[in-house]
Amino acid sequence: MQDQIPSKVALVTGASRGIGRAVALRLARAGHAIVVNGINGDALAATAAEITSATDAPVLCAPGDVSDADAAAAIVAQARTRFGRLDVLVNNAAISLRVDGRPPTLENTPLEHWHRMLAVNLTGPFLVTRAAVPVMKAHGFGRIVFVGSIGARMVTGNTSLPYASAKSGLLGFARLLAAELGPHGITVNSVLPGRIKTAMAGTYVNHEEIDRDYVRRSPVGRIGTPEDVAGAIVYLASDEAAYITGAILDVNGGMHLP
Repeated sequence: MQDQIPSKVALVTGASRGIGRAVALRLARAGHAIVVNGINGDALAATAAEITSATDAPVLCAPGDVSDADAAAAIVAQARTRFGRLDVLVNNAAISLRVDGRPPTLENTPLEHWHRMLAVNLTGPFLVTRAAVPVMKAHGFGRIVFVGSIGARMVTGNTSLPYASAKSGLLGFARLLAAELGPHGITVNSVLPGRIKTAMAGTYVNHEEIDRDYVRRSPVGRIGTPEDVAGAIVYLASDEAAYITGAILDVNGGMHLP
């Protein structure tokens, strides 16, 4: 049986941990029904359980690999079947691959790394967004947020070529999509985190050194948290951000000052 249709429904990809988990919880507290996506079923269930224990928001687990076209379509279809609509899409799912614990250079980047990072970090958002837009158009409303990276705006020293390429591609995708979807009541924006304390950030062999350097160079003098990024995303998903589209919101403690 379909649940009573809530006023707003949000889908967050990559919601098993880190930024995605924080975003899902914040959107639930803001009154959204939540669809959480990820590839780790146990971690996804833990996110859903946390949301349920902390809020009254209905939650749907929709596991799947966003880089697979059929899986991406199925994720959105599950949301529509359960809740009847989809208002907010947060394209957060991403991976960052290393060679010996470090970002590879051009010459030692395995081709499979290049393909996999583009598949998840760029093609994945394309596939999920392509599936979600018709559902949003049917209701004349939508908020799409892409989670990018400071690595798309500057040389950080710890961002790999495939990762930076995919995240840079997201900026162009979001810009053109904002122009295309604005007439349909759908806004499209990008949030670009800097150094954030997540499990992914800790996969570098020298991650503690990277943290110390970031703190030293950052005007605010600290590493960011998933909640810092979640606050920015929840704002862009809100009615207060109705006149903002095609924007890039840097969440990096002032590390990049354009």
